[in-house]
Amino acid sequence: MLALYLSISCLDGSIERKILEWELEISSNFDNSFICRINKILLKYQLPKAEEIMEHPPSKYIWKKQLKTSINEYWSSIWTKECNTKSTLKHLSLQKDLINNPHNIMKCDRNNQYDIKKKAELKCYHGLKKSGEDHILEDTSNQVRKEIERCDMYSGCIMMHSLTGGTGSGESPLQNYNALLTLSYLQRNTDCVVLTYNDDVLGKLQRKMESVSFDAMNTSIVSSLGGVFLPTDTMTPKSGPSIGMEPWEMIRSVCPLPANKFVQVHHIAKSKLSWAGLQKQMSQGIRRHDSKGNVFGSIGNVVIARGDSTETFYPQMTQGLEKKFRKSFNTVSWNPFPIDIWTAKTNSIGPKDSSITVASNSESIVEYLETVYERSRVKFAAKAYLHWYNKYGVTNEDFEEAFDVVEDIIQNYKSAFS
Repeated sequence: MLALYLSISCLDGSIERKILEWELEISSNFDNSFICRINKILLKYQLPKAEEIMEHPPSKYIWKKQLKTSINEYWSSIWTKECNTKSTLKHLSLQKDLINNPHNIMKCDRNNQYDIKKKAELKCYHGLKKSGEDHILEDTSNQVRKEIERCDMYSGCIMMHSLTGGTGSGESPLQNYNALLTLSYLQRNTDCVVLTYNDDVLGKLQRKMESVSFDAMNTSIVSSLGGVFLPTDTMTPKSGPSIGMEPWEMIRSVCPLPANKFVQVHHIAKSKLSWAGLQKQMSQGIRRHDSKGNVFGSIGNVVIARGDSTETFYPQMTQGLEKKFRKSFNTVSWNPFPIDIWTAKTNSIGPKDSSITVASNSESIVEYLETVYERSRVKFAAKAYLHWYNKYGVTNEDFEEAFDVVEDIIQNYKSAFS
């Protein structure tokens, strides 16, 4: 539009120029006229007025240079303001010459999902500038603090993250080191750790479908967590709405011992199956023995039934269904109340389904911990990859401390079931 206006302004004596001159005289009466739109653009980018360009039209070279400079200055100021006010853009590295050198996150085709994914990676690896090694931690802590300050009551928070890190592309030579360090830190600083194994989720879904997508795996994981953490009628006060006590009551029931705080969640949902049928299918789907054939035990369990509109789940539990759950999860004899029962008339996860979710503090964690411990020990003894950690301040003493913590977890679980 601006190029057209300049071209016509340069045509002295032409009919097109005379029409523009006429529009300039009457433009104040028509907000949607060509000249009004030209003036709005010129004002936006702080360029000369339409009348000035008409009287003294610049050369095309000078005009392009002036236009490019004005547009770059305008959008640079907008980006700078956005980055200063929005935490999600705070550490975005701005590039000069935005017209010829757009930011990495803009360099993608809208319909090319692969390209969008790759450019999202570019944003993470190249689009951020460092403002200290701890800026992500500091920014996150500030956002969490602000949310806590808005609460009338704060009980705690639930963090969801990868245990070993990586790109999701497969096995990593560092994954056992990462798991060792992460597990030891979680043991020292959390009340409860809910572990989800990708291989278990994949195996479960492969029994149902030929091709398993990431969406299917994510849906399965979210359904399991939602089955535990979403509000239930059992935990909702009769006098008012839910106050979100489910996570904390789960910790009280499932993790009575501070030394044994690792939980696994099992979930099943069907629309046309009885509670006994759901329990049977869940029992058939869980892994109950270790590689040597020994039966896994459990310290504590919470059984959550959703979609119990007829309120029949609790009576069936008292009439023999609870004994089947005790047998399936091999509850310890020293816990007089190894199973807690929650119900909800509606199912927020799948409104048409009835579902059973079990949060279990199981002995099966020992097998995984021993694998992580032993593989990490072998690499540590060979001093493999340690220089990568030393570079970022993780010392050999940190590894030794992590080994001690994980070894204590293993021994504590073994003693709980001996």
